[in-house]
Amino acid sequence: MLIKKIKILKKWSNFSVFSKEVLNMRELKKKFDKIYKKKISVNFGFYKYRENEDMNFRPKFSKIYGWEPKINIEHGIKKI
Repeated sequence: MLIKKIKILKKWSNFSVFSKEVLNMRELKKKFDKIYKKKISVNFGFYKYRENEDMNFRPKFSKIYGWEPKINIEHGIKKI
């Protein structure tokens, strides 16, 4: 896909791959718990989030043109 767009890209371009579904670590842990039908022990850290801390996901780079995931997160976890 990128090779087809080579003429419009800058010399040094960076891209990301990501799905439309955004999960934080706690939500991801819950999916593992549900799929494997047992509680997974996870230490989420010593310090709690600060009041003004922004923990929302924002991709650093643009998504690769036309790229979409072929499987969802649940299917991917099951394949592990």
